[in-house]
Amino acid sequence: LSFWTGDILKLETPRIAVLGTDCATGKRTVCQFLSQDLNADNIKTEIIYTGQTGFLQGFRHGFILDSTLNDFVSGELEKAVLECADNTNPDLMLIEGQSSLRNPSGPCGSELLLSADVNGVVLVHPFDRDYFDNFEEIQCELPSLEDEINLIKSYDKTVLGICINSQQNIDANQIKEQFNIPVVNPMNESISSISESI
Repeated sequence: LSFWTGDILKLETPRIAVLGTDCATGKRTVCQFLSQDLNADNIKTEIIYTGQTGFLQGFRHGFILDSTLNDFVSGELEKAVLECADNTNPDLMLIEGQSSLRNPSGPCGSELLLSADVNGVVLVHPFDRDYFDNFEEIQCELPSLEDEINLIKSYDKTVLGICINSQQNIDANQIKEQFNIPVVNPMNESISSISESI
């Protein structure tokens, strides 16, 4: 296992974190949609997996965050990013988030923002939920989209796009106007506006 060294700060390859406001929001799926779209535009894009499913699906670079001792999470993330850069020389990396910055059962994401030194964030929000997944009974409320964007800004990172996770008919235009960034439901429409923002 590796400690964080800071070598990642010398890496010029852009890195985008795909974060969610909760667990099980579709972060890995959004990574795949973005990767397909960007690669189709001849932007060589690699995904850094951080969970078991990404590993099982055969992504080439990454580590399993929730089975890594906390002291080594930042170092293993840095190692995966640097190995990806050395082995594939991509134009862009997408880093799959886990859980969310404020999920009280297992907050996660600051490692991607700080230790991976990402250049921006794509944020996935489950509009059908009022509470964190599996914590409805204790009414553990999800943060608003605005609050989460402001939290990400406090890390000096920019949200480049919002992905809607919802079975409802959410007014994407209203959200676009509020935050002045691309908003899509990637299950129903092209994700290309977010790719262009990246």
